[in-house]
Amino acid sequence: MIFEETKLKGAYVINIEPIEDERGFFARSFCQKEFEQLGLNPCVAQCNISFNKKKGTLRGMHYQAAPHEEAKLVSCVKGSIYDVIIDLRPGSITYCQWVSVELSAENHKMLYIPEGFAHGFQTLEDNTEVFYQMSEFYHPESARGVRWNDPAFGIEWPLEERIISKKDLRFHMFDKGVGSRPTVIESITDELHNHYKNRFEEFGPTSKGVDWGKEEDVALRYAQMLKVILPDSNRNSETVSLLDIGCGYGGLYLYAKEKGLALNYTGIDVAENMISYAKGRFPDAEFICQNIFEFNPNDEFDYVVCNGILTQKLSASILDMDKFSNELISKMFKLCKKGIAFNVMTTKVNFMVNNLYYKNPVELFAYCLNEYTTKIKVDHAYPLYEYTIYLYK
Repeated sequence: MIFEETKLKGAYVINIEPIEDERGFFARSFCQKEFEQLGLNPCVAQCNISFNKKKGTLRGMHYQAAPHEEAKLVSCVKGSIYDVIIDLRPGSITYCQWVSVELSAENHKMLYIPEGFAHGFQTLEDNTEVFYQMSEFYHPESARGVRWNDPAFGIEWPLEERIISKKDLRFHMFDKGVGSRPTVIESITDELHNHYKNRFEEFGPTSKGVDWGKEEDVALRYAQMLKVILPDSNRNSETVSLLDIGCGYGGLYLYAKEKGLALNYTGIDVAENMISYAKGRFPDAEFICQNIFEFNPNDEFDYVVCNGILTQKLSASILDMDKFSNELISKMFKLCKKGIAFNVMTTKVNFMVNNLYYKNPVELFAYCLNEYTTKIKVDHAYPLYEYTIYLYK
């Protein structure tokens, strides 16, 4: 084998050395001893195959975070790909730089990718197969990614036609100051995604499916959210536009329809199985599978609501959840024309549950009053261990 180091230290393009005769050729494609001599990771924990039906399919940019960082040996065994890697190793002289190489069944090239790199590719032909040798097992909790079109890297992809998964489209823009470590917002968003996705898989479109209590409690929360709409909102016979953050399976939209409330409704959630269900059941509404912090619509909504997201903290610390809450409220207020509503667990209780997010209503009221608007209401009177805040412009 012939090893050619790329401009990114530790990353190699590997060419085979075929022995040919009238039958074809024979060549080594892996040798533990040669890898070790170059200081490369020779461990193979698992092998994967990626089959891609269409030309233009783009997968990436993927990596695993510590302590499960992985080295990869990538080859294309059918068709061809434009393979890309990014150096995400803090302190590296080529930090955030990228290189590309064409791998194909014809040229038999391989690409060795060290730990600390993100990897992705775009297929150049239909029915392309990519073969991976991985030094580490797959750990879902450590799976990370950066955006294929992030200006922090400026990757030049060869084909305009791009088929990209919803998961890859949801990756966050890269923060060079933070590096490969997820931010507080990313970590909490990822945990919420996994939590609600799993709940829905287990319990479906029910109160348990969104990790709430009784079905009547769900209806009460929906009613609280819709109280944000001002009585004169329909004075010009225009349908009210509403964005429902953490919309789940579309329960709020169904409740509004049953109450005869006409809404130009948009729901957004990171749990793809919930959004898929909602799209199938409610084709007359819009449902988006995306991280709210990356959502930048062309126009604002009359009202924005967030029902249940700020009642959960799961494994996050109180301080981290405070930061997440402040960022989410800020995003909501920027997206609205008239007002927002959200609920939080109250501290005025006899006991607290570790996975829930409790906030003193007086403190949150004062924060919103100082940061956003004097037009504010707090409803602490309904029979649940929470309260709803309404902010108006």
